[in-house]
Amino acid sequence: MSKIIAGLDIGSNSARLMIIDVEDGKILGNHIITTKLGENLHYDKKLSFQAINRTFVAIQELVRIARTEYDAKEIRGYCTEAIRVAHNRKDFVDRVKKNMDIDLDIISGEKEAELVFKGIYYNRKISLNLTNTLIVDIGGGSTEFIYIKDEKIEFLKSIQMGALYLTKKHFITDPPKAQEYNHMEDEIIKNISFLEDIVDCRVIGLGGSVTTLSALNMNLKSYKIGLVDGSKMTLRRVKKMLWDLRSVDDEERKSILTFDPDRSEIIIAGAAILVNVMEQVLARSITVAESGVLYGFIMEEYGGFSDR
Repeated sequence: MSKIIAGLDIGSNSARLMIIDVEDGKILGNHIITTKLGENLHYDKKLSFQAINRTFVAIQELVRIARTEYDAKEIRGYCTEAIRVAHNRKDFVDRVKKNMDIDLDIISGEKEAELVFKGIYYNRKISLNLTNTLIVDIGGGSTEFIYIKDEKIEFLKSIQMGALYLTKKHFITDPPKAQEYNHMEDEIIKNISFLEDIVDCRVIGLGGSVTTLSALNMNLKSYKIGLVDGSKMTLRRVKKMLWDLRSVDDEERKSILTFDPDRSEIIIAGAAILVNVMEQVLARSITVAESGVLYGFIMEEYGGFSDR
């Protein structure tokens, strides 16, 4: 008999719901709502009243979907970078608990990276090379890095360098001026200097910016997880998409990203992180994955029921 459970990911840019049948590990549904919870964190390390309310309403809707449309028996959730660094995080988490009776774990950056690895490990569409692989998860508030060499995890890192964070910190004009973009890129290059000794590795990328670029690369008119998960992109193609996106204003980017117009504001920063990481490790291409931290979280909660 099937048992339906739900996982909630409360990120810096969006709230995401994943529905899974724990009997066979099958993903029954994915739902995402853009909230921009961490939009002002670089100013005073506090979640704004507006961002909290947007996110709370989004969580209510996702919980409704889980309980009424999928009849989920359990809902478990966690928060990432925005809640990790916010001084008023307790107020937010307590409000969710009081109104929806859901406990939200505040996971550390290293724990988030560990869950990203588990999400990739249990993805049957991804052939995971345990000899020399770099996994990069580009989020709204942070980016996680996992490096595997000789069947051993060399490091798990989380850096405050997400697409929303960098956009709000560096971009004033639309499209961003060259000076604004260059200042942002300088920060990215500085933050990824720890990758300088890694070369000739396979790169697996995930997170909203990466999957959006993959869908754009395939000219999808509507987002299709089955096509994006396990797809590949070349560095040359990613650089061309980045150039095209940073050359137009937000309205044009929305028209380009018809399948995910809510990501138009932060896609330039997300693509810039990806390009610079690929260039740093001399990667000519990247494999795209859909099963990231949320899938890994559910796998851990239920003991990794889907065998590799």
